[in-house]
Amino acid sequence: MGLWEMACQRRRAPGWRLFLVACFLSWLLALAAVCLLLGDVKRDTYAPAALSRSLGAVTRLLGSGGGGGGGGADRRYPGPSRKPPSAGDDGFRGPARPGPAESFVGNPPRALLLADQEERRLGAGAELSPPPPAEAGGEGGDRPVFRRAPGRSGVLKVVSRDGVAPAGGPGGKGWARPRPQQPRPQQPRPRHRQPRRPQRRAAPRPAPRPAAWPRAVHAAGVWDEGTGSRQLSPRLQRAREKYIEQNKHGVRYAGAAGRPPSTGPLSAAGRRDLLCLVAERVTALRSTLTLGGSEPPFSAMGAWREALDAGGLERAVSGGRSLERCAVVSSAGAMLGSGLGREIDAHDAVLRFNAAPTEHFEKDVGTKTTIRLVNSQILARPQNNFSRSTLYRDVTLLVWDPAPYSLNLTQWFHDPDYNFFPAFLRRRQRHPTQPAFVLHPAYLWRIWELLQDSASEHIQPNPPSSGFLGVVLMMWLCDEVNVYEFLPSRRRTDLCHYHEDYTDRACTEGAYHPLLYEKNFVKRLSTSSDHDLFWAGRATLPGLRRAMESCPPRARQ
Repeated sequence: MGLWEMACQRRRAPGWRLFLVACFLSWLLALAAVCLLLGDVKRDTYAPAALSRSLGAVTRLLGSGGGGGGGGADRRYPGPSRKPPSAGDDGFRGPARPGPAESFVGNPPRALLLADQEERRLGAGAELSPPPPAEAGGEGGDRPVFRRAPGRSGVLKVVSRDGVAPAGGPGGKGWARPRPQQPRPQQPRPRHRQPRRPQRRAAPRPAPRPAAWPRAVHAAGVWDEGTGSRQLSPRLQRAREKYIEQNKHGVRYAGAAGRPPSTGPLSAAGRRDLLCLVAERVTALRSTLTLGGSEPPFSAMGAWREALDAGGLERAVSGGRSLERCAVVSSAGAMLGSGLGREIDAHDAVLRFNAAPTEHFEKDVGTKTTIRLVNSQILARPQNNFSRSTLYRDVTLLVWDPAPYSLNLTQWFHDPDYNFFPAFLRRRQRHPTQPAFVLHPAYLWRIWELLQDSASEHIQPNPPSSGFLGVVLMMWLCDEVNVYEFLPSRRRTDLCHYHEDYTDRACTEGAYHPLLYEKNFVKRLSTSSDHDLFWAGRATLPGLRRAMESCPPRARQ
C-alpha cells in the first residue's frame, strides 16, 4: 500500500494531518542524509570510510522512530569480544601493531597510500573515523586496512574490516616495526652517442719540473751504468741466452787486451781512456767506414760500382764546414711530450733513424734532418716504398745490414739478412745526385767488439742497434753530440716508437740487439748531469777528434 492510499484512509480518521506532517519530515530527514552521504563520498578519497561515516550518521538520525529504522544501539564496534568505549574514548587505544598474519614486507598496499592522502587532507591532529562494520555474508575481518596513526608518522596501524585491532602492542607477540619505504633510484636517461671522430694520439703532458733537484728521485730514475742481465725480465733473459747459443753470424771473439773497467761509473781519467779507445778503433776504420765500390764482388759489377761511389760520407754530411754541435734523435716513445723540437733544430747536423717522421711531431722532435740511418728492413719491405718515398729526400742516406762476422762480402751479397740491394740500387738510379751510402760490415763488428770489451758478461752476438751505430758515427763527425732519449728519462715508457702504437720492453732493454750494454756505454761516456739525463732526456758526449788531442800517440795514428 502506498503512502497516498494510506493518507486517503487516514483522512477519514482523526489526526490525519499530523500523520502527513510526520511523513513529510521523515522525507526531509532522509533527503538530508542522502545529501550528506553523497557529499562525503565525493570529498573523501577513500570511499568505504566515507560511506561508513555517512551510514552511521543516517542511523543515528533516523533511530527507532525515524520511519521504520532498527534499534538505536551503536553499531560501530560489532563483535561479542569487544567492549563499548568509555567516555572520552574514540575507539582507538593507541597505535596498534600489525599481527603475524597481517604484517607486510616491502611497499604498503594501495589502501595505505589512500589513507595517507586522507590524513594529509584532514590534518595531522584530525580524528580518524572507525572502520566500516562487517556486512552479513561478506568478507568479515580477513581483509586488513592499513592506516597511519594520527600524529605518529613512523608507526603504522593495522585495522581489520571488523574494526578489531590485532593483539599485541609494542614489544608483544607478533609486533614488528615495518621497514621504511625506500625511494626508487632514478635511472638516468640514455643519451644518444655521437660517433667519435678519429683523432691522433695525444702526447702525454710532461711532468712539472721542480725548483730543486730531488736527490731521491734521480737516484732511482737515472740509468745505472752497472746494469747487467740479472736486471732483465725472465722473458728477456731467455731471449738473450737464446741468441748467445744460436750465434747466427758466427762470432768468434776472445776479447782484446787492455779492456776498460766493465762495471761502475768511470772517473775523469777512466772516461778519457775509454774515449781514446773508441777513437783508436774508429780511426782504424776511417778508410772502410762505408762501401766504396772497389770491394769484391761489387767491383766486378758496373752498376754497383757507380752506385756505391758517392764520394766521402764526411764531405756529404758536413759540406766542407766544421760540425760543432750535432744531435742524435732517437725514435723512442719517450720523445712524445718532450717539447725538444726547437732545441734539436738549433744543432749544426741532426741524425734520425729509419722511418721516423717529423710531420705532426715538430714540437717534440723538430723538423731538421741532415742524415738518416736506415736498416735493411726498411728497404726490403715493399710497403715502405723506399725508392719513391719523399721521407728520404733531401738528406744523406746511410744503410746497413747484418753481415757475417767473417766479413765475407760475396756471401753477404748473395744471402743478406734482408735483401735491400735491389731497392738501394733503384733509389740511386732515380736520384743519382742524392748522397747514399752503405755501412761497411767491418764497422758494425768493430763497434760490437768495443761493446763486448766494456761488458762484464757475454753480450748478444748480434750487431749493435741503429741508435748506437749512429751515436759513434756522429762522435767521429762532430765536436760535441747531444743524444736525445737514448737513456731512459722521466718520460720512460714501453712505447717503442713515438710514431707507432706498439709497446715492448725489449725496445728499451734489448732482445736481439745488446741495448742494455749500449746504454751502459753511453752513460759512462756522458758528461751530462743527472738532472739533464733524467729531466731533459739529453746525454752530452764529447767528439772523438777533440778527445784525441789528449790521447797517447797510438790513438792519433
